[in-house]
Amino acid sequence: MAVDVPEDGESSIGAGEGGIWAIADGDDCSGCVLVRIDPETVKITDRYDVPEGGTAVRAGLGGVWITYFSEDRVARVDPQTGEIVSQIDVGSGPRFLDVGEGGVWIMNQTDGSVSHIDPSSDSVVATIPVDGAAIFGGDITIGAGFVWLRASSELVAQIDPATDRVVARIGPAQASGGAHASDGQLWIADHFERPGGWRAVLYRIPLMAG
Repeated sequence: MAVDVPEDGESSIGAGEGGIWAIADGDDCSGCVLVRIDPETVKITDRYDVPEGGTAVRAGLGGVWITYFSEDRVARVDPQTGEIVSQIDVGSGPRFLDVGEGGVWIMNQTDGSVSHIDPSSDSVVATIPVDGAAIFGGDITIGAGFVWLRASSELVAQIDPATDRVVARIGPAQASGGAHASDGQLWIADHFERPGGWRAVLYRIPLMAG
């Protein structure tokens, strides 16, 4: 199965709400198609037209959520019909996102913040300042009752979803990389250039439920 994904920029896929979801290109536009993939057959079952310029996608809490980096907004898509049911203004440069702990959490790459969307009202209930400047690369993930931002001023920032506050900053500033929380572990990738070429480091942080 081939999916014509946008060539430029970083993105993500989503899993949930009845499928695997990815942003794809159309015949004459980029990031303008949302595809649903059946995880059993690994075949595309649906193609939904969405506004051009979709960046990354996640699924959960009754919606498929797409960031629009250049327009500072997030679109909520009905997973059954493909209809855009809401468009939500967030912080500057929204890129990666995750769904859980009752909300949708958006990494605003340009201004170094996290927007917390309440899916019951499709509105931003908090924008949490984390870094004072743009995040280079970065990522966001949810695990053990917290939101974890792979930022630039620290290795990872821990956010309490109940208070919308940063409660801990772990590690010194590092280069770009991803993050994923699963099975009581937080995995953090760090890739950087050194004399002689690129290096990659993988960190594992045990998590306890908050």
